[in-house]
Amino acid sequence: MSRIVFAIVLGLFCCGPALNSAGQTRKIDSPDVLKQLIGMPAPAPHIAQPVPPSETTEPRAPNFYDQNNTPPDDAPIADLIDYWTRWADNGVVPSE
Repeated sequence: MSRIVFAIVLGLFCCGPALNSAGQTRKIDSPDVLKQLIGMPAPAPHIAQPVPPSETTEPRAPNFYDQNNTPPDDAPIADLIDYWTRWADNGVVPSE
């Protein structure tokens, strides 16, 4: 029994300081860290990419995009945007 107690006491004296210092962290000089952070370049701003149209929309009729088949003014907004976006690429603008 005395050998076990001796081994425990010896282990605490030898390994005790090492275990105690492992749990402590190095004290960082705050002004120097702050100066380093301020000196770093700022991150680039995040620019959201436009969301592509979903593939789940119902297909349009073949004559939907005909220039002579403009949707009425009271058509659903999705139809108006879809139709005039197609023609705006070709330089055609809606009439008043």
